[in-house]
Amino acid sequence: MIPIAYKAFLVAVNNNISPEFSDLPNTINDVREVKRLLMEKPSNFDDANVQEFTGTISKKTIITAELGAFFESATNEDILFLFWAGHGYLHQGEGYLVPFDGSTNTDSSMIRMVDVKSLIDNSKANVIFSLFDTCHSGSIARSQDILRGLEITGSGKVIIAACQPNQYAYDRNGHGAFSDYLIQGLSGAAANQDGIIDVYNLYSFISSKLSTEFQSGVQVPALYSSTLTGQPIEIRRVMPRNDENQSPKGGIETILDNSGTSYWLGNISSEFDSFSEVSAGVYKLTINNPPVEVENGFRKLNEQKRVVGFAVRNQACLIRIVNMNITSGSSGDTMVVELSKVEGKHESTMMDMAYGGGSGRRLSADEIASIRARILIFGDEDERRTSSFGDTLLESLINNPTNGSVKVIPNIISSLQDRNYSLTRIRVITIAYLILTGTVEQIEKLSFKVTNGIISEVTFIGYRKKYYSNVDPYRIELTGKLHK
Repeated sequence: MIPIAYKAFLVAVNNNISPEFSDLPNTINDVREVKRLLMEKPSNFDDANVQEFTGTISKKTIITAELGAFFESATNEDILFLFWAGHGYLHQGEGYLVPFDGSTNTDSSMIRMVDVKSLIDNSKANVIFSLFDTCHSGSIARSQDILRGLEITGSGKVIIAACQPNQYAYDRNGHGAFSDYLIQGLSGAAANQDGIIDVYNLYSFISSKLSTEFQSGVQVPALYSSTLTGQPIEIRRVMPRNDENQSPKGGIETILDNSGTSYWLGNISSEFDSFSEVSAGVYKLTINNPPVEVENGFRKLNEQKRVVGFAVRNQACLIRIVNMNITSGSSGDTMVVELSKVEGKHESTMMDMAYGGGSGRRLSADEIASIRARILIFGDEDERRTSSFGDTLLESLINNPTNGSVKVIPNIISSLQDRNYSLTRIRVITIAYLILTGTVEQIEKLSFKVTNGIISEVTFIGYRKKYYSNVDPYRIELTGKLHK
C-alpha cells in the first residue's frame, strides 16, 4: 500500500513585469508564514514535498509546468495543499491568475482559473485543499459545472477563494486579510481541543473572522467542494492552548519559531482570539474571557491614554488605546480593544550613529546593532566588556540607541524564562525589543531550540532599515546558546 504523503505548492507573485499590476510585498509574508506553519513540528509535510515559487520564479511557463506535474503525478493516497497569493484578473467574465510575466495586453500571458480547476478535477489525489488569496479569486468556480465528474471519498477536494467573483481581496497588517486569518488558523486558533486543525474547522474560522471584520460584506470568502464525507482530514497539529505552559517530558527536543496567539502590550502579555488591522494604523484586538489582571491592565492604559510598545507575530510598533469595550454573553466576556499606531523613534528616517573611538576601534551603525542584538538575545558578556572598557559613548550607543523607542534589556530571553513566562510570550516580547530598540526593522526568523521545556539555543535573522534604494538592507544573523 502506498503511504499517505502530504504535498504543498505555494505561490507568491509579489511583483509583476507589467506596470499595470502593483507590487504585492505582503504575499511573500503570506507564503513564508504558511510554509513555516506547515513545516513546524510535529509536521505532516517534509521539506522535499513543499514547493515555493516567488519573484521571477513565478513566471507562467515555470508555474504551469510545475503545477501540472504537482497534480498529475499525485496518487490517490496523496493529500495536496495549494496556496496562491497574488493578483487576480477578471476579463469578459473569465478569471485569471496573474504570474510574474502576466499582462492585460494578452490573455495568453496569464493562467486561466478554469485550467487550474481542471487540474484539480482530474488529479488522482483523493484530498486536495486549494486556497486563493487574489482579487476576483471567487471566479475560479464561476462555472456551474465545477463539481461535475468528481468521484472522490473522504474529505474530498476543497477550493477556498478569498472573495466572491465580483469582490476584491484586501490587504492589511502585513498580510492579505484572508491570508492573515489562514495564518492565525494554522497557528492554532482553528484547532480543536486535541490541537488538530482540519479542513472544516479552518474554513469555518476564516469565514467567521472575515465576516466579523468586513461586516458590510465587501469581502466574503467562497467555498467550493465535492461532497464532504468521512473523517475530517488533518492539515496540521498544534499544542493545545491549555498545554502551552506545560514542559515536555522525557528529554523531548522541539523547535519553536512562532508566537502563536500571544501578544505583548506595555507590561501585559496573554493570549488573543482575534487580531486585525481595521484601517491603516488602526488595529482591533479581541480577547475572550480575559484574566482579571489583563482586563485591569487594559483599563488602566485606556484611562491614561499612554503610548506603549505592542508586538504580535513578527511585528512591533508603538500604540495608544483609543477604545475599549467589554460585552457579556452566554460563553463569558469578550473584550474588544481598538489600538492606534503612534510613530516611534525606531521608525525615524535618521540613520543610527556610528562609532570612531580614540582607541582606534571603529564600528558602523550596523555593526553596533549586531552587538546590541547579541546582548539583547544572549546577554553576551564578552561584547559588554569590550564595549564598556573605558568608553561610555559606545556603551550608550549600544544600550540606549539614538533611534530606539525603548531601552535595551540584556539577556531578555533568559530573564523572562526565569520568571516562568510561556515560550510564545517570551518570543513575542523578544520580537518587540529587537524592533523597538531600532536594532532591526524586519524579522525573518526567531526560533528557539527547546529541551524539557527550557530554551537552550536561539537562531535569529533580521534586517536593518533600508536607507538607500540601491543598497540592500543590512542582515543580522545570529545563532548561539543562552548564557545562564
